[in-house]
Amino acid sequence: MGEVNSIDELTGGRSGSASVLISKLIEIQGGRPRPPTERQIKYLRSLLEKAEVNEESFCKEYSTKSIEELDGSVVSNSIQAMRERLGIKGRGRRKRK
Repeated sequence: MGEVNSIDELTGGRSGSASVLISKLIEIQGGRPRPPTERQIKYLRSLLEKAEVNEESFCKEYSTKSIEELDGSVVSNSIQAMRERLGIKGRGRRKRK
């Protein structure tokens, strides 16, 4: 990867400088998955409750004892799946009057 001085200079595609940078960042991270955020955990619990899904049963599907033990991408994908199951569209934020 040539020297890049700004995000605006990153190039796309599989052989682009952005892909090379992402690969290097993943390598630095050591392949460790990121943990879920508190907001993700709280929101997933809320969705599970609305869908009448027991949190313990949900966690057993992923061979874990708690939502906090899952990685962020699994929680994110689970949130999306629960939103689809419940028919929730959009960002879900209410407009202020």
